[in-house]
Amino acid sequence: MVGGKVLLYKRLKHPQFGYTGLISGKMKYGEHILDTAKREFKEETSLRASFSIVGDLHQIRKNDKEIVIEDGIFYVCYTNKVSGALRKKSDEGEYFWVNPDEIPHLRKIFKPSVEVIVDELMQRLDGAKSWDNKFIYEFEPEPEDY
Repeated sequence: MVGGKVLLYKRLKHPQFGYTGLISGKMKYGEHILDTAKREFKEETSLRASFSIVGDLHQIRKNDKEIVIEDGIFYVCYTNKVSGALRKKSDEGEYFWVNPDEIPHLRKIFKPSVEVIVDELMQRLDGAKSWDNKFIYEFEPEPEDY
């Protein structure tokens, strides 16, 4: 979060075309988590930042026939200092800053991961939770139509 806003992106590729979520990427073999965060962030947005790990998500997504379509572990990294000019659009998606209270009003967001992560960050920023206390969530959201 920078200046009280969260950087989100709207996917412009399949699967999940048109869904809005947090920036993510895949680790390269032998790459450190924080190096992946810096690399992916720069590749997608043209921004530079240093990150810290604040939590983990384990998410299993199923389709309406209860078939697993995704089983992923996501390391959640945080920054509050970025530099450079934001690339508004890439092959991956469209990037934009949003106030946290606007997130529930967005259509087609990756739920509940966006809400869980933003809520956890807000609790730390408000002092309700310590930054040293990393969170771990495991969940299976309801089937979604992608």
